[in-house]
Amino acid sequence: MRRLLTGSFARYCVGGALGFAVDAGIVLLLEQLAMDPFTSRVFSIIIAIAVTWVYHRNVTFTPAGDGILKELGRYYVSNALGAGVNYTVYSAWLILFAPKHLIIPLAVASIVALAFNYVMAKFFVFRAKKVASGSRMKRQR
Repeated sequence: MRRLLTGSFARYCVGGALGFAVDAGIVLLLEQLAMDPFTSRVFSIIIAIAVTWVYHRNVTFTPAGDGILKELGRYYVSNALGAGVNYTVYSAWLILFAPKHLIIPLAVASIVALAFNYVMAKFFVFRAKKVASGSRMKRQR
């Protein structure tokens, strides 16, 4: 339990909170500018993904070491899947409950997608490259 609270998952949650703040801030700003909540969420997710990638690359994980563009591409692919889950939950909440405030469906959808995105980031995006050292394989970090 201690490792969970001090390890990469805890740092990932901090980055997730940062991403949520960016996501929610953009949605709420665009709502004030009369953009519909479905379209505004598309823009907010794209920007929030970029912000969280920079954070996770520098704070949560060690860069994968196979090029920044490949890593960024994997991050967007994995987060696109997570965003699909996130957007589906968000949209379903809007349709089913028609809330007055968008913060609750934003929060619920973000929590649902958190575990999926963490696993994808840890094992797909920021996976350490393995380098041969004699007959053994070592993780490069």
